[in-house]
Amino acid sequence: MKNQKGQALIEILIAIAILGVVAVAFLSALTTASRAIIIGDERTSAEGLVRSELEYVRSRDFSPPPWSYNVSTTGYSTDSDYPSWWDETDPEFHKIPSEYTGYCARVTAQGYDASGNGQDDTGISEITVEVYHNENPNPDDMVLTVTTYKVFL
Repeated sequence: MKNQKGQALIEILIAIAILGVVAVAFLSALTTASRAIIIGDERTSAEGLVRSELEYVRSRDFSPPPWSYNVSTTGYSTDSDYPSWWDETDPEFHKIPSEYTGYCARVTAQGYDASGNGQDDTGISEITVEVYHNENPNPDDMVLTVTTYKVFL
């Protein structure tokens, strides 16, 4: 019994150290999982916004490229030509739904050379939608980019 003095204290300290290591590992995993959920939610919102904008563009008449516009829940803007179907006189013309508050989309159209002859083909546009987790396009805040084509024959 004499040799066991202080042994209980050492056992308790070792148990607390093991518990601390397990707790740190658990909390680290919890933080990682929480961040993954946030990223997944952000990406899901961005995918919904992309689908919405692509459907919006597809439902419009063909507009010869190049053109682009930025749209958010507060309004729209452009740094080049608007599509021919765009109504610049109406500030409420196109906004994204309020469920996407904090996001914006940049939609661009450019010509596409499907035949490979060095000239853009008439009636084919390459449509790109970029979604940002910000009310203004900023490359650091880009969440998702999707490119598709619109054909008008």
